[in-house]
Amino acid sequence: MQYKINYSPAFLDDLFQIGDYIEIQFHNPPAADRITNGIMDATDILAEYPETGAKIFLPGGLDSGYRFVTFEDYLAIYQIRFNEVYIARAVNVRQDYMRVLFPWLKNRNDKDE
Repeated sequence: MQYKINYSPAFLDDLFQIGDYIEIQFHNPPAADRITNGIMDATDILAEYPETGAKIFLPGGLDSGYRFVTFEDYLAIYQIRFNEVYIARAVNVRQDYMRVLFPWLKNRNDKDE
């Protein structure tokens, strides 16, 4: 079965920002193209193999419904929805992707206010 790939506006914005950052900060347009194309290629595979990515679990071990695939230092985070794969976000591995997906989650280091 072939799954349809749908990209969220947030994912497309993330991809644009990643490319911009690499191009501007490192003055390297070819690297920006390679990275953004690599992230897209990683998501293309999901049309045939949607369960390829690792599951993302919430604290306590609850399945969040999200999975991710990687390309170099980047994660493409997605959900499987019936016969479609919804690509939600693209983040650098150094980002707190749990906070990106679930802003309401408290970090263990956060102080109670």
